[in-house]
Amino acid sequence: MQRLNYQHLYYFWQVARVGSITKASEKLGLAQPTISGQIAIFENSIGTQLFKKSGRNIILTDKGKLVFNYAEDIFSLGQQLTHALTGQKTERTKRITIGVLKSIDELIISKIIAPMCNEKTNIKLITIDEKKELISSNMLINGFDFILSDIQPNISDRNKIYSTTLGISGLSIYATEELTRKYSEHTPWSLRTAPFILPSFNTHTRRLINNWLEEKSLAPTLVAEIDDSSLTKSLASVGLGMIFSPTSIKKEISKHYKLTSLYDTSELINTYYLFHPQKKVESPVIQELINKSNAFLNNF
Repeated sequence: MQRLNYQHLYYFWQVARVGSITKASEKLGLAQPTISGQIAIFENSIGTQLFKKSGRNIILTDKGKLVFNYAEDIFSLGQQLTHALTGQKTERTKRITIGVLKSIDELIISKIIAPMCNEKTNIKLITIDEKKELISSNMLINGFDFILSDIQPNISDRNKIYSTTLGISGLSIYATEELTRKYSEHTPWSLRTAPFILPSFNTHTRRLINNWLEEKSLAPTLVAEIDDSSLTKSLASVGLGMIFSPTSIKKEISKHYKLTSLYDTSELINTYYLFHPQKKVESPVIQELINKSNAFLNNF
């Protein structure tokens, strides 16, 4: 591979940020063919395609995402250097890119990530699908520093990535006050005819729930299957059905969605992991995340 041309990288970065050669050309004050040609030369020099067509738009390829993550760091540092040279007060920030499984509740993510967010740390979150075989490839291809997961990696991945247990949380059943009054007696048996909103069938959490329902001989009415935890709670808050959500965020669910914890299951346990490419976590920011996550996740 030829020596990296940073001007070409800069053009690529600008196009990737706005998602359009036309918009990037207008911003840079250059003709579209010029930008297209420079990116083509850049792709040829590094030996990989960075963009692909999606309808009328262009999107990043997997390698394009990797290059973009590095470009973000490179040009962010360049801006900080410019500020420092001109005497502007600036502090060098550390970018940390974290992949987050879509199956993890958004309130859990907020409580885990919030302690890391400050003026010295730039956090970039990218959601990824819940597929075990994608965990190690996502970390390698997309250049993630860490991946937040509620499933363990495959045995074949354990020589490629390492995991630290952040903590555990039970699952509780939440409902509006009206549904709670209707089904609160003789739980969980009373739930055999209750309406439920559940995660889609192929998710880890749904498998846990199905096993629990089967053990309790319950076959409640399924009104919807939704993988977006925020949308699930929003629909539950208007009385569409009951939901399973982590016990450790009971106060937050009550505050933001006005849902009541109807029943705490003792058997349903979700374990949360942090995957990392090195055996030892060196970052003090991430070490603090691990410590605080252990404190709140295990306290339910």
